[in-house]
Amino acid sequence: MINHSGQRHFCNLKRWSLFFLILVSLSCGEEEEGGYVEENSFCDDTTETAAVAGLWTLSGQGSRSLCASSEFNTGFEFASVEIPVDQTASQIEAVLGNGAFELYNGSVEGDCVFFSIYEQDGGLIINMNFIGVYSRGKISGLFTGRYSGIENCFIDLGAFDVFIR
Repeated sequence: MINHSGQRHFCNLKRWSLFFLILVSLSCGEEEEGGYVEENSFCDDTTETAAVAGLWTLSGQGSRSLCASSEFNTGFEFASVEIPVDQTASQIEAVLGNGAFELYNGSVEGDCVFFSIYEQDGGLIINMNFIGVYSRGKISGLFTGRYSGIENCFIDLGAFDVFIR
């Protein structure tokens, strides 16, 4: 699912604005057990819980660093990963959950969406944590994470979009 070609993409102004807001909120909040932040000043938690169930098409780009093998210290992208997602109140979960690829710890607070992804491919395990803002059928935000197994790397801050059908 992830393209390891090393291509780098530049984020548009909107993503940089979201990045700045997330950094501001991260400096103000307290970290919780799941690695997320309690206070999210970029979220509008006074609105109704966003309805995000449907077929998600997830895409994004990021970079890896501090890898055991220096050739993995590159950019990467993932494009058009489709994930069927259910929602019950403020909790979201993937319908597929096949063990090799799972969406977990999904929640919605107002227009903010939080979720994590686990993927296992042979001896490589990828864990990513996402935080984004929902608007008009789309979630845009940032992610971070870690590769482990045969290759140990950190996933530096990346940007993602989810289109919901």
